[in-house]
Amino acid sequence: MNRQIFAAAAGIALLLCLAGCSEPASTEVVYGASYPDYASMQDLAANASVVVRATLQASVVEEGDNSAAPQPTDAPTGVLTVAPISDASPEAAPSDTSTISMVYTVFTFRINECFKGCDSKTGSISVAQLGGQLDGVTYVFRSAVDFAENQSYVLFLSKVDNQPAELLNPQQGAYLGDSTGSALNPDNPWKMTPNQLSQLFTS
Repeated sequence: MNRQIFAAAAGIALLLCLAGCSEPASTEVVYGASYPDYASMQDLAANASVVVRATLQASVVEEGDNSAAPQPTDAPTGVLTVAPISDASPEAAPSDTSTISMVYTVFTFRINECFKGCDSKTGSISVAQLGGQLDGVTYVFRSAVDFAENQSYVLFLSKVDNQPAELLNPQQGAYLGDSTGSALNPDNPWKMTPNQLSQLFTS
């Protein structure tokens, strides 16, 4: 199953940099990504296709290619580009990136409460995030959210068909699922407390 589809479907412009490009046996690949930014919690909630409070149960690292990824209508030309880290510019990237391999960590969350877009109020949901360790290589996504097993989170997700979901963005898409509702990204001042969630999703 192709995991790249989640990045492209969310309108992410990716830049892949191969660390230590002068050494073919490099053991680190660095991913960079640019996501849409949301001006308010209301805007974040409106753009999410799925919003849940869920507990992390497990994770697995998987690899796929970009061949099935649809191009978002508002994405810049060349949604996916690849270049060595010493020459990381779109001009240096190959023109055809449709078969570039991407590595994702796919997290399985148990749904505790659904606020928007779930097929059912219980069960589980898979969430993909760039990066992970596979076959002796570390794939680094510097904006990755640091999830912990058995921890509860409030997640604002983008979901495409039967594919795993993806955070709307790493900065604004994940919060602790406790009474504090603190954002996982320390630069995000928003809090998704039970009262705030009630205001956003009670019609």
